[in-house]
Amino acid sequence: MRVRGLMAATVVVLLVSSGCDAAPADGGSAAPSRGVVSRSPVALPSDPAQMLAEAKARLGTESARFAKNSDNELTDYTGVVDALSKDWEVTARNWAVRRIGDDIYVRASGTILLSLPDEHFPADGWLHCRLPADVDTLATVYSDRFPWNMTNGAVSAKDVVKVGERSFTGMVDVVRQKDVGSPAHTEQVSLGFTLDDQGRFATIGDDFSFSDFGVPVTIVPPAPETVTEAADPVGVLLGVPFV
Repeated sequence: MRVRGLMAATVVVLLVSSGCDAAPADGGSAAPSRGVVSRSPVALPSDPAQMLAEAKARLGTESARFAKNSDNELTDYTGVVDALSKDWEVTARNWAVRRIGDDIYVRASGTILLSLPDEHFPADGWLHCRLPADVDTLATVYSDRFPWNMTNGAVSAKDVVKVGERSFTGMVDVVRQKDVGSPAHTEQVSLGFTLDDQGRFATIGDDFSFSDFGVPVTIVPPAPETVTEAADPVGVLLGVPFV
C-alpha cells in the first residue's frame, strides 16, 4: 500500500529559484519552439523600488520557460507557461503536472508513487481532477499566479543592494514554523535575485529561474484514452513533490 502523501495545510513563504529547458511530458502537449524575439537591452532604473515595480509589471505578460534546480530528483523540474491562457506544464523525472484552466492532469511513476494516495495510475497514463476551490491556499503552485508568484519574495524585498550588473540582494520576511501546530514566527533573511536584459526577473534565490520569454507555448490535454479520473483529488494534488 502506498503511503498517503497529504501535506499539512501550513503555509510557509517559499524562497526559490533555478533554470533549464522544459521537456513535454508526452505527445499530448506541444513543445515550445525557440522562437524568442531578440531585443536591445534596456537600462534598469537606479531606484530599487521603481526597478522592482517595473519588473513586477512585466510578470505574466509573456509566455516563458521556468525551472527549479534541485539535487533531489523528486523536486527538480522544468516547465513552460502560456501567458495568455495561464496554462502550464511542469515535468520532472518521475512525474508531470499539466494545468489547463481548472483541470489538472498528473502523471507519475517510480518512487514518487510512494508519496501519493492509493490511486490507480494507468501505465503511461494520467490522473485528472478539477482544482478544488481552496487548494491554492494550501499550495503556492496551484495559485492562478503560478509560476509568477515564485517572485513574491523578490518583489517585496527591502533594503535592496546591487551586487552585480543585474544582480541584487534584499531582505525579505519569512514565516517559519518548526512543527505543525507550533507557533509561527517571522524572520528577515537575505534573498538574491537577478533581472535579465529587459528588466524581467531571471533568477530568484539560487534554484528558480525564468528564461526564453516570448517563446510560443501550447498546452493541450492528454489523449482521452490515457486519462483516469482521480478518486482523491486533494491527495493527488498535494502529494506531488513540487507543492
